[in-house]
Amino acid sequence: MIKAGFLIAYDYHFIFNSLPQIYPFVDEIVLAIDVDRKTWMGNDFEVSDDFFERIEDLDVDHKIKIYEDQFYIKGEKPMDLETRERNMLSDFMGDDCWKMQIDSDEYCLNFQKVISYLKKNQFLLKKSAPEVNFLPVWITLFKQNERGFFIIKPCTENFSMIFNRPKYKYARNSEGLDLKIDYQVIHQSWARTEEEILTKIQNWGHAHDFNVESFYGKWEALNENNYKEYFDFHPIYKGFWEKLEFIEAKNITELLEKLEQTTNLQPIKVSSKLKKLRMKSFLGI
Repeated sequence: MIKAGFLIAYDYHFIFNSLPQIYPFVDEIVLAIDVDRKTWMGNDFEVSDDFFERIEDLDVDHKIKIYEDQFYIKGEKPMDLETRERNMLSDFMGDDCWKMQIDSDEYCLNFQKVISYLKKNQFLLKKSAPEVNFLPVWITLFKQNERGFFIIKPCTENFSMIFNRPKYKYARNSEGLDLKIDYQVIHQSWARTEEEILTKIQNWGHAHDFNVESFYGKWEALNENNYKEYFDFHPIYKGFWEKLEFIEAKNITELLEKLEQTTNLQPIKVSSKLKKLRMKSFLGI
């Protein structure tokens, strides 16, 4: 069984780009929403009635559950609250299944590759199997203008997304064995309007991790004339964001179509670590 969980907050509208990419392939989807409509910074947000109506219209196979709880605690650090919410969501999803945690602004490409890969590794759902975390690669969108998108290149930033028995210790980073996989996920990330970016940096889990005002200034100044001057500019980690590439696309739907056609359609490669785990499982050790 494969379940997907989403954290729903101020940027919930992005989920309507993300859900169609995975909906036909997973068994259950859980949307976690703060019952008081509070962000991890304690700011208020609204979820319109139209949101739930659209979710209901999309949920033709009745796969989607709404999980409401109190995810904000006054005085707690934003990242601690994010980690706490992810663990609560994981508990709500239950055991004995593959668990995916996908952010609303993450869009899986050619998702059938992942389904095939997980089915081939069902042995990892046995209670005797070790805790494992599969880490695909982000295709990070940094900014959008009227002609297209500025995209981080090369795509080398792995992130945790799929787990057999997660115990989150920092955001989506979980205890257990990390296994990188050659599968790419679009991350809309910073490719938002100025208003959306300001809301994001005032409410996300990284609010205290770096000088967000300074970094916002760099984002605001980026354009088609100077984007080639941006080198190794990730605000926290060196070596992740080497440079930028510009791809023409009138909207995110057109960009997704272009990237689905150009991403590798070959099966996900099996790492040497996973081969060893398979052998141990086969031998019963």
